Amino acid sequence: MKRALEEVGPLALNVMMLIGSAGLLWLLIALQRLPVRNTPSLIRIGLMGLLHPGLVLTLGVVALDSLPPGLAGLIQASQPAMIIVLAWLLLGERPARSLLLLTAVAGGGVVLVIGGQVRLGDGTLTAVLLSAAAAAMASLVLVLVAGPFISLIPVFSLLGGIFILGESLNGIQWLGALLVVGAITAISRLGAADAAPAG
Repeated sequence: MKRALEEVGPLALNVMMLIGSAGLLWLLIALQRLPVRNTPSLIRIGLMGLLHPGLVLTLGVVALDSLPPGLAGLIQASQPAMIIVLAWLLLGERPARSLLLLTAVAGGGVVLVIGGQVRLGDGTLTAVLLSAAAAAMASLVLVLVAGPFISLIPVFSLLGGIFILGESLNGIQWLGALLVVGAITAISRLGAADAAPAG
């Protein structure tokens, strides 16, 4: 994707990605002959689509233009922690103390990784804020549409950035990455345990 960004630019790439996604979905609807009715709920869902994937993808792709893919992926991987906080603030779903602690650990890990990559004046701080805003908006949509839930978002982009694109992390950043992955994994397991029916 980084190469495509260099060739066509972030906004044009985002438009092409959204057109491709929408085209595939309309093709599947046509092949299955599903009825599409113009109802108020459909219009509301369409407006929600302006936020996600529309604005979320736009912010994410623009951020990726100035941000290493591994770092952008790690920020996106913090969405389960954002979901916990947003569900608490918006829906009154107070999480257990263990989840709050893990959320704080994940946030601290992201800060450790970001701290070693941000340089004032080169656009990385703005890119980090855009990427974080994209993750927060995606989390907001999940909270409003699906309700609070915990899901593990893979961080393969971090490993891909290191092994494929040659990105590097220092010791503090590795510690931050491990904190994020460990905390998000623990959050996911706690969420799955809470959702499991009592035997």
